[in-house]
Amino acid sequence: MKNKITDYILLVFICLGLQACLFQEDDIFEQSSANRASENVAELKELLVNVPNGWKMEYYPGADYSMGGITLLCRFDGSNVTLMSEVGSAKTDPGKERTSLYKITSEESTVLTFDSFNELIHCFSEPVMGMNANLEGDYEFVYMGQEENKVFLQGRRYHNTMVMTPLTQGIGWKEYIGRLNLIEKEAFLNTYSLMIGGQKIGEAVRSSRLFSLAVDGQAESVAPFLYTTEGIRFKDEITVQGKTVRNFLWNKADMSFVCSDEGAGDVALKAVYPQDYTPYDDYLGFYYMFYQEYDGYNEEEDKVDFRPGYTIVELQQKVPGESFVLASSKLEAEAANIVVTYDKPTGRLVIKPQNVTALGYPGALVLGFEQGFLPAHYGLDLGNLASLTGMETGLVGVPEGSGDDLTYSFVEYGDVFRSMVGRAATSLIFTAYANENFSANNYLGLVAWYDSIQLQKY
Repeated sequence: MKNKITDYILLVFICLGLQACLFQEDDIFEQSSANRASENVAELKELLVNVPNGWKMEYYPGADYSMGGITLLCRFDGSNVTLMSEVGSAKTDPGKERTSLYKITSEESTVLTFDSFNELIHCFSEPVMGMNANLEGDYEFVYMGQEENKVFLQGRRYHNTMVMTPLTQGIGWKEYIGRLNLIEKEAFLNTYSLMIGGQKIGEAVRSSRLFSLAVDGQAESVAPFLYTTEGIRFKDEITVQGKTVRNFLWNKADMSFVCSDEGAGDVALKAVYPQDYTPYDDYLGFYYMFYQEYDGYNEEEDKVDFRPGYTIVELQQKVPGESFVLASSKLEAEAANIVVTYDKPTGRLVIKPQNVTALGYPGALVLGFEQGFLPAHYGLDLGNLASLTGMETGLVGVPEGSGDDLTYSFVEYGDVFRSMVGRAATSLIFTAYANENFSANNYLGLVAWYDSIQLQKY
């Protein structure tokens, strides 16, 4: 009996001790979790609003940073946010402002949401062509904290980290975006030699905002980057033969990015022109244009018939160094205002889908192959985002032969059309519509169809 009483007394003391510990644990937090969450919301809102010239957001679309980074400028007030984008959107050029609503809420964590449509950020999360796919960009961000004048956010769906820093007072937004665009424009080549101390140690290939670095004898590494006002910055540090590199300054005279990090000033990415590069001015002039022309639908064999043909065309200057007008009495009788793009990184001609005037109607130049095509209302229009996403479409002139025998054969540029229909694009087709709002309802039909196009100097 005595032992039982002792056991009970011990049990009572243990319970009292546990209760005391529980009370002590509760006392560690001076405020409730609800109050702490409210304070985090208030803290972030105060941070965002109280920056005179707005914020630079390093925005990374694409799962696992697969598209590289762009700069978004953001100015917050009590309920609105004004954005300006380095790349713009399908309908808005870089350097244009768009204003929408935002909110900061407390859920499982503090979340910043761009909660009304703003095309400069929602263009990365909208469905592409109405399909269940997008460019894997976030518009909801978990607040991860602040440090040394920086705000850290994480995309809620794709989990890429975004860093926001205040834009220096006195710098205009358009001026800042203009500097970024200038670096991109001047550094137009995609192929580079990786140099240390003036010696080539490897190669680098740029694809949109990614650099693939191949050092001799080592595995290739991929470095997402974004443009700065002076050059580029890799998302993370990269080690190249024992040297740590991340920040590079653009040297226009030498066409190179030179590392500015301590101990790595002799590391550079030097631009290299690809083989068979053709300068813009060399394309100006007259050409024979050879093709297979639509000759009707063969019901018996259930296929489209073509007949060979040719005409004489002229590539006239439109925007120096950027584009041409394709002029021809035959083509102009069918569709006017045909633009040929000069692809500066490769030095080649590209004919892209575009608006034209077809037989006096609003029309479109679209892509196809010898037995089918996609009308404009099925087309892919990413506007300014096309090059960023690697989803530009068109036909590119590939040089064959040399001298008087030099011929440009037009094949698919990229693989967007092939991925959609299972066949590479080989045709240009002029189509007409009842009005400029291209849709199945106002589609008037085929105007002209050219396949297997070649240009040969006249």
